[in-house]
Amino acid sequence: MNGKFTDVMKAAKEEKKKPAKDERQKESSENIVNVCIKVPLSLRKRWTIEATTREVSLKELIIEAVEEYLIE
Repeated sequence: MNGKFTDVMKAAKEEKKKPAKDERQKESSENIVNVCIKVPLSLRKRWTIEATTREVSLKELIIEAVEEYLIE
C-alpha cells in the first residue's frame, strides 16, 4: 500500500510543477485572493489523492466541492 501512495504523491508533486490552468481567472475580471484554512494532514492527503485521480489541481477540486455544496 505504501508504494501506491508514494506513487500518487509523486504524481501530485509533478502536477504542482506544471503551470496552473485556471479558466475561472481568465474568464473573470475579479481579483484572485487566498483563503487559508487549517485541516488535518490526513484529510489533505485524501484530497490530494482524489485530485490526482481526477487529474485536476487540488485547488480545482476544492472549489468544485465547495460550489457543489453551496448550491444544494
